[in-house]
Amino acid sequence: LRYDSLECISCSGETIASNAPMIMQTMIKGMPTSFLDEVQRESRVLLRKARHVVLFGYQLPPDDVLWQEAFAEAVRCRKDTDDKAYWTVVVGHLGEKRWLYGDDMMEYANKYRYTSDAVGRGAKAIVNAVAIFGKGQVRAWCGGIPQVFVDGTEADVKEILYPEGFVDWKGTRLENWV
Repeated sequence: LRYDSLECISCSGETIASNAPMIMQTMIKGMPTSFLDEVQRESRVLLRKARHVVLFGYQLPPDDVLWQEAFAEAVRCRKDTDDKAYWTVVVGHLGEKRWLYGDDMMEYANKYRYTSDAVGRGAKAIVNAVAIFGKGQVRAWCGGIPQVFVDGTEADVKEILYPEGFVDWKGTRLENWV
Protein backbone atom coordinates (compact mmCIF):
# COMPACT_ATOMS: atom_id res chain seq x y z
CA LEU A 1 0.00 0.00 0.00
CA ARG A 2 1.52 3.30 -1.07
CA TYR A 3 1.09 6.10 1.41
CA ASP A 4 -0.20 8.51 -1.24
CA SER A 5 -2.43 6.12 -3.23
CA LEU A 6 -6.21 6.05 -3.36
CA GLU A 7 -8.74 3.84 -5.11
CA CYS A 8 -10.58 5.51 -7.99
CA ILE A 9 -14.32 5.40 -7.31
CA SER A 10 -15.06 5.06 -11.02
CA CYS A 11 -12.71 2.28 -12.13
CA SER A 12 -11.21 0.97 -8.82
CA GLY A 13 -7.73 1.63 -10.22
CA GLU A 14 -4.92 2.97 -8.08
CA THR A 15 -4.35 6.72 -8.22
CA ILE A 16 -1.60 8.67 -6.50
CA ALA A 17 -1.53 12.25 -5.23
CA SER A 18 -0.02 13.57 -8.45
CA ASN A 19 -3.01 12.14 -10.41
CA ALA A 20 -5.58 14.03 -8.33
CA PRO A 21 -7.43 16.82 -10.11
CA MET A 22 -6.54 20.30 -9.02
CA ILE A 23 -9.34 22.79 -9.46
CA MET A 24 -7.99 26.16 -10.43
CA GLN A 25 -10.01 29.34 -10.28
CA THR A 26 -10.47 30.88 -13.70
CA MET A 27 -10.95 34.37 -15.06
CA ILE A 28 -13.09 32.99 -17.90
CA LYS A 29 -16.53 34.53 -17.81
CA GLY A 30 -19.64 33.10 -19.36
CA MET A 31 -19.80 29.44 -20.31
CA PRO A 32 -17.11 27.36 -18.58
CA THR A 33 -14.87 25.15 -20.66
CA SER A 34 -16.03 21.55 -21.03
CA PHE A 35 -12.94 20.32 -19.18
CA LEU A 36 -13.66 22.54 -16.16
CA ASP A 37 -17.29 21.43 -16.23
CA GLU A 38 -16.21 17.77 -16.22
CA VAL A 39 -13.78 18.31 -13.32
CA GLN A 40 -16.50 20.05 -11.31
CA ARG A 41 -18.99 17.22 -11.88
CA GLU A 42 -16.45 14.58 -10.91
CA SER A 43 -15.42 16.59 -7.85
CA ARG A 44 -19.02 16.75 -6.63
CA VAL A 45 -19.26 12.94 -6.81
CA LEU A 46 -15.92 12.52 -5.05
CA LEU A 47 -16.91 14.94 -2.28
CA ARG A 48 -19.95 12.80 -1.46
CA LYS A 49 -17.75 9.75 -0.96
CA ALA A 50 -14.57 11.24 0.49
CA ARG A 51 -13.73 10.54 4.11
CA HIS A 52 -11.12 13.32 4.29
CA VAL A 53 -10.89 16.42 2.09
CA VAL A 54 -7.83 18.68 2.08
CA LEU A 55 -8.31 22.27 0.90
CA PHE A 56 -4.97 23.92 0.10
CA GLY A 57 -5.10 27.71 -0.04
CA TYR A 58 -8.85 27.95 -0.57
CA GLN A 59 -10.57 30.46 1.73
CA LEU A 60 -14.11 29.07 1.14
CA PRO A 61 -15.50 32.52 0.33
CA PRO A 62 -19.26 32.83 0.96
CA ASP A 63 -19.81 34.34 -2.49
CA ASP A 64 -18.46 31.22 -4.25
CA VAL A 65 -21.96 29.80 -4.47
CA LEU A 66 -21.03 26.87 -6.72
CA TRP A 67 -18.60 25.35 -4.22
CA GLN A 68 -20.57 26.40 -1.14
CA GLU A 69 -23.46 24.35 -2.51
CA ALA A 70 -21.20 21.42 -3.45
CA PHE A 71 -19.67 21.26 0.03
CA ALA A 72 -23.05 21.68 1.74
CA GLU A 73 -24.47 18.85 -0.37
CA ALA A 74 -21.53 16.61 0.56
CA VAL A 75 -22.33 17.25 4.24
CA ARG A 76 -26.10 16.93 3.77
CA CYS A 77 -25.94 13.54 2.03
CA ARG A 78 -24.14 12.11 5.10
CA LYS A 79 -26.58 13.53 7.63
CA ASP A 80 -27.87 10.93 10.09
CA THR A 81 -25.14 8.45 9.12
CA ASP A 82 -21.94 7.33 10.82
CA ASP A 83 -20.00 8.11 7.63
CA LYS A 84 -18.66 11.53 8.57
CA ALA A 85 -16.38 13.58 6.35
CA TYR A 86 -13.40 15.44 7.80
CA TRP A 87 -11.93 18.62 6.36
CA THR A 88 -8.37 19.90 6.54
CA VAL A 89 -7.98 23.57 5.68
CA VAL A 90 -4.41 24.65 4.86
CA VAL A 91 -4.49 28.43 4.46
CA GLY A 92 -2.69 31.59 5.48
CA HIS A 93 1.00 32.14 5.93
CA LEU A 94 1.18 34.35 9.01
CA GLY A 95 -0.27 31.90 11.54
CA GLU A 96 1.27 29.35 13.83
CA LYS A 97 2.96 26.36 12.25
CA ARG A 98 0.88 23.71 13.99
CA TRP A 99 -2.43 21.93 13.58
CA LEU A 100 -5.43 23.65 15.16
CA TYR A 101 -8.50 21.70 16.30
CA GLY A 102 -11.83 22.36 18.03
CA ASP A 103 -12.01 25.10 20.65
CA ASP A 104 -8.33 26.00 20.19
CA MET A 105 -8.96 26.53 16.47
CA MET A 106 -12.03 28.68 17.13
CA GLU A 107 -10.20 30.75 19.74
CA TYR A 108 -7.46 31.39 17.17
CA ALA A 109 -9.99 32.29 14.43
CA ASN A 110 -11.95 34.62 16.69
CA LYS A 111 -8.77 36.36 17.81
CA TYR A 112 -7.84 37.32 14.22
CA ARG A 113 -11.22 37.26 12.47
CA TYR A 114 -11.69 41.04 12.28
CA THR A 115 -8.07 42.09 11.90
CA SER A 116 -6.48 43.42 8.72
CA ASP A 117 -4.46 40.23 8.34
CA ALA A 118 -7.38 37.81 8.90
CA VAL A 119 -6.87 36.23 5.47
CA GLY A 120 -3.09 35.91 5.92
CA ARG A 121 -3.67 34.21 9.26
CA GLY A 122 -6.34 31.87 7.86
CA ALA A 123 -9.01 33.09 10.28
CA LYS A 124 -11.66 33.74 7.62
CA ALA A 125 -11.17 30.30 6.06
CA ILE A 126 -11.58 28.64 9.47
CA VAL A 127 -14.81 30.52 10.17
CA ASN A 128 -16.14 29.71 6.69
CA ALA A 129 -15.18 26.02 6.98
CA VAL A 130 -16.76 25.62 10.41
CA ALA A 131 -19.97 27.26 9.15
CA ILE A 132 -20.27 24.57 6.46
CA PHE A 133 -18.73 21.46 8.02
CA GLY A 134 -18.96 21.95 11.80
CA LYS A 135 -16.20 22.55 14.33
CA GLY A 136 -15.60 18.88 15.11
CA GLN A 137 -15.05 18.00 11.46
CA VAL A 138 -12.45 20.69 10.67
CA ARG A 139 -8.77 21.11 11.43
CA ALA A 140 -6.57 23.93 10.17
CA TRP A 141 -2.96 24.80 9.43
CA CYS A 142 -2.39 28.55 9.08
CA GLY A 143 1.39 28.73 8.88
CA GLY A 144 1.74 28.35 5.12
CA ILE A 145 1.37 25.27 3.00
CA PRO A 146 3.78 22.71 4.44
CA GLN A 147 6.48 21.70 2.00
CA VAL A 148 5.77 18.00 2.47
CA PHE A 149 5.40 17.35 -1.23
CA VAL A 150 8.79 18.88 -1.97
CA ASP A 151 11.13 17.81 0.79
CA GLY A 152 8.94 16.21 3.46
CA THR A 153 9.07 12.69 4.78
CA GLU A 154 6.51 9.93 4.33
CA ALA A 155 5.24 10.73 7.84
CA ASP A 156 4.69 14.40 6.87
CA VAL A 157 2.60 13.40 3.86
CA LYS A 158 0.61 10.91 5.94
CA GLU A 159 -0.12 13.61 8.55
CA ILE A 160 -1.76 15.79 5.90
CA LEU A 161 -3.56 13.11 3.90
CA TYR A 162 -4.31 10.47 6.55
CA PRO A 163 -4.29 12.19 9.96
CA GLU A 164 -4.34 9.87 12.95
CA GLY A 165 -6.82 10.68 15.69
CA PHE A 166 -8.75 13.23 13.60
CA VAL A 167 -10.39 11.15 10.89
CA ASP A 168 -12.37 8.03 11.73
CA TRP A 169 -11.02 5.50 9.21
CA LYS A 170 -13.23 2.67 10.52
CA GLY A 171 -14.85 0.74 7.68
CA THR A 172 -12.29 1.87 5.10
CA ARG A 173 -9.29 0.07 3.67
CA LEU A 174 -7.15 2.37 5.83
CA GLU A 175 -8.72 1.22 9.11
CA ASN A 176 -5.74 -0.94 10.14
CA TRP A 177 -3.09 1.01 8.25
CA VAL A 178 -3.28 4.50 9.75
